[in-house]
Amino acid sequence: MARTPDAEAVVGDDETLTYAELDARSDALAWHLREQDVAPDVRVGLRVERSSGPWGR
Repeated sequence: MARTPDAEAVVGDDETLTYAELDARSDALAWHLREQDVAPDVRVGLRVERSSGPWGR
C-alpha cells in the first residue's frame, strides 16, 4: 500500500477502490469493532457477498 496507494485494489461492478481507500475503510471497520469492545487479538468472521459492498459504503 505504501508504494502504490493510488493503484486499484478492488474492482467491482459499481465501484473501484484504491489501496489508500481500502486501507481507510478497513481502519474504519477496525475502529467500529473496537467500539463494540472486541479485543485486539480476537478473530472476527465476516460474511459478505462477493463485491466491494462492505468496503464501498
